[in-house]
Amino acid sequence: ARSLAMAQRAVLCVLSSGGSDGDDAASAGVSALGFMQAHDILERAGLQVVVATPDGRSAAFACENEAAEEWVAKERQLVQYPLRVGDAREGPYCGLLIPSALSALNDLAQCDELGSLVQGFLEQSKPVCAIGYGVAGLFRARARESAWSLRGWNITGSSNFEQARFPWFGKVPVVMEDFIIDNGGMYNASECDAVHVIVDRTLVTGQNVNSTAVAVHALVALVGTMGLAS
Repeated sequence: ARSLAMAQRAVLCVLSSGGSDGDDAASAGVSALGFMQAHDILERAGLQVVVATPDGRSAAFACENEAAEEWVAKERQLVQYPLRVGDAREGPYCGLLIPSALSALNDLAQCDELGSLVQGFLEQSKPVCAIGYGVAGLFRARARESAWSLRGWNITGSSNFEQARFPWFGKVPVVMEDFIIDNGGMYNASECDAVHVIVDRTLVTGQNVNSTAVAVHALVALVGTMGLAS
């Protein structure tokens, strides 16, 4: 992944490398199906994928089925040696993608370096796409010390109704829908597990992992419309 860092036609993909203990561990990693979909769409669009994690450790994946497990094993080289988020800059990339991962509520939501990176993409008017729990990776972006950069932006992400169905909901360190509303974001969601994507300026957000394909196609469209991949 490091050798691609200066590629002009590259999307930086930030993955959670966190995890949890106990019964929730299997579902805490990056959605393998979501990442597989996103990677394939970007690759077909002629865009390289450069992977980064908060601490430079390999991401853990939640493999929803055997096909996803086989794909992750086949593409292990892509994710085995990620960049550290703190070493990444927006300059070489035409877009930023943060796929869904339950563990993003633990590590990406608390990552100041990711917040600075998101802010850099926003300031350069480069597209940012966050999906499902990956929307938590936007929470540390600050235009000023006390103000969330996405105050007043239209955003979706995993809803309270979607999360409340699971026993771990009462243990999450941040409630996404509440955070967005409390910090001035214009939150909107559809019914549970529905495909729902919002595009506001250079920001694309998807409500859940089922929204991955539509959200990533929107990211590709923004990159093309803005002439960033050349």
